[in-house]
Amino acid sequence: MPKNQNPKPVIRRAGIADRERIRRMQLQSFRVLGRGIYSDAEIESFLAHRGTMDDFLLYEGTYYMVEIDGFLAASGGWSRRTPLFGKSLKPPHAVDAPLVPWIRSIFVDPRFVRQGLATRLVELAEREAAFAGYRQLQLTATLTGVPLYQSLGYEATDRSAIDLPDGQQFRVVAMRKGIGAMARRARGSA
Repeated sequence: MPKNQNPKPVIRRAGIADRERIRRMQLQSFRVLGRGIYSDAEIESFLAHRGTMDDFLLYEGTYYMVEIDGFLAASGGWSRRTPLFGKSLKPPHAVDAPLVPWIRSIFVDPRFVRQGLATRLVELAEREAAFAGYRQLQLTATLTGVPLYQSLGYEATDRSAIDLPDGQQFRVVAMRKGIGAMARRARGSA
């Protein structure tokens, strides 16, 4: 845990060199925070067959990490690319990028929950997408993440499941939010 009494979160762009550190935190986050909502079998099947993120996020330049006193506390971002699992959802609910980009792979280390870190990452992604001229964002939320996204104004558009190769079904919620006003302000200030 942090050494300082009130360490300040530092948000920086994640790179490929950060990949393993990010993945370790995401696995821990998902296993701890998903417990009680998903069964251990569902969690482990999803992690084994789909994982927490694809490397392209690190190359795209729109993925971030939050560090607090040297600890990786959270990660997340946005992408113009459909998530790798996007085609395995039923029924299909996603709008193909680049029409509507995606909030992607928002994770918080369990030691740092309830500190607003996920909110900061989502808001950063919204600002960047708005500045890039997008008017909406979409995401596929785990059941664990739905309350956060609802609190940030995202609306559920579909409930679905990802079919996994071992027969498990992983329940998710498609969500969407308009950022049109934010996009107009971003273009006006540029």
